[in-house]
Amino acid sequence: MFIAALGDSAVPIEGAPAWATAPEVAVRAAVAAREDVPVALLERLAADRSPSVVASVAGNRAAPPVVLERLAGHPSPAVRAAAAANPATPALCLARLATAPSEPSAVALAALDNPVTPAEVLIAAVDGNDPVRRARAARNPACPPAVLRRLAAEPAMRPVVAANPSLPGDLLAAFARSLEPAVRRSAAANPALGPALRARLGRDHYTSVQRAAGEQTKVLPAAVVDALDTMPLAFRGGVAGAAAAAAILARLVDDTAAVTAILARNRSAPLDVLRTLAGSPDPVTRAGVARNPACPASLADRLAADVDPKVRAAAADNPHLPATTLARLGADPDPLVRARVIIGSDPRCEEATLRRAGSDRDPHVRLAAALHPRTPSDIVRALAVDRNEAVRRAAADHPALPAPVALAAGPDESRPS
Repeated sequence: MFIAALGDSAVPIEGAPAWATAPEVAVRAAVAAREDVPVALLERLAADRSPSVVASVAGNRAAPPVVLERLAGHPSPAVRAAAAANPATPALCLARLATAPSEPSAVALAALDNPVTPAEVLIAAVDGNDPVRRARAARNPACPPAVLRRLAAEPAMRPVVAANPSLPGDLLAAFARSLEPAVRRSAAANPALGPALRARLGRDHYTSVQRAAGEQTKVLPAAVVDALDTMPLAFRGGVAGAAAAAAILARLVDDTAAVTAILARNRSAPLDVLRTLAGSPDPVTRAGVARNPACPASLADRLAADVDPKVRAAAADNPHLPATTLARLGADPDPLVRARVIIGSDPRCEEATLRRAGSDRDPHVRLAAALHPRTPSDIVRALAVDRNEAVRRAAADHPALPAPVALAAGPDESRPS
């Protein structure tokens, strides 16, 4: 979805700050979450009328400390929780949010997860009686190693501390060889685990351990990379979605469709890997490439002409797709593709596309038009008396209509499933 990509700073979106004036809350919230927008823009969005937009600013690591300090006292618990989870929030604010009796648990727990929260606050939580607060503090990378060593003696806390990247190496190695599958799974999910032990857990008897080991893979022993195709499927699937070294991911391009479909969605996949997968015989793999924000515009444009409508529909989600191609997909022969162009309230939709969708013969496409906030008011009024009940109800709630519209129409179509 374009809005999801817009809110991800790792995805370069040309002209992203310009969307800050969009009427849609979701679009402004996405811009407010980007760490590459001007500070002055974040300060303005911090005063937005929507708590959702303000919460995005509160969670933005690029927001100035003075803004985060103010938002840590915002009336909305969602905004305070976002500030509590932000490592850029001042430590004193985090200490207050973690310990104030009046704070909702979601706010306090977010602060206990924050690696900037003072160690003394974490120690106090560990020494308390609340099992949820103890677990949150125990998994925080800022929890002192001596405290983690003490907690490792508690059977109930072992699966928690085994995943903490600050766990002393000797304990992590011991947990990787534990007889308890839950402890091994947590150790496998620990990003600090060494390559040799990670490969060992990749061959564990439990697929959940194999998968966890793969998902945190960055490097592997050379012998394992050379024989990667002999590793268990769950491990290879985990590696396919990991931020692993390019040489490791490249070894998976000829794997089974289940693995290549995951690899195709991986934003860390090198461009040559994505180009290879774009020619895969598996349509799910090609669709993954088409939707991947790391897929360049030229490749997404090519996949937008794929023979499979599911691949063309996936290309409509690509944030780099040229506007002309998106408009062409809005007139695609397949209703799945036409609806996908509009679903998700994509603000890139041109008025002509929305007007065409409002009179589409397929009820799924008309429903998407009725739900899109930028659909022209005259089209919405027509959809409010559509022959399909689901379309009528969606149009009746559209903000373009000044007042609720009576649901009146002729014989009802089958409701879109």
